Amino acid sequence: GCFKTHLFCPRCKSQWGSADSGVMDFDYNFMMQGLKVYCCALCLCDFGCMTAEHRCPLCRKPFEYHPRDYHRQVTCGNARCSGTFGFWLYHVPGWRTTCGRRRGRSRSGRPSSARRR
Repeated sequence: GCFKTHLFCPRCKSQWGSADSGVMDFDYNFMMQGLKVYCCALCLCDFGCMTAEHRCPLCRKPFEYHPRDYHRQVTCGNARCSGTFGFWLYHVPGWRTTCGRRRGRSRSGRPSSARRR
């Protein structure tokens, strides 16, 4: 089965993506694919999927994560948990995908003429 795994700030260990943090459900997709960096609502630390603490949805213990794992089934690394799970994929509205791609390209440092090709 697929789950929305719990992510935590690497500095203060507060949970990312809670209702009071101001992120939409589909921001989980961008975070887990390594497409966007987010700011912790509690300590203002900027972090992405590689620096966030990921916890198994079955045993709640931390596990190693890489963006390549997003579309795969992974096994928890905890010796007491042999659970296999995947990651939830939320529907992203078309306007948000386009906006996110433009924003990502503008931060990549490529000249604007290279973007138009």
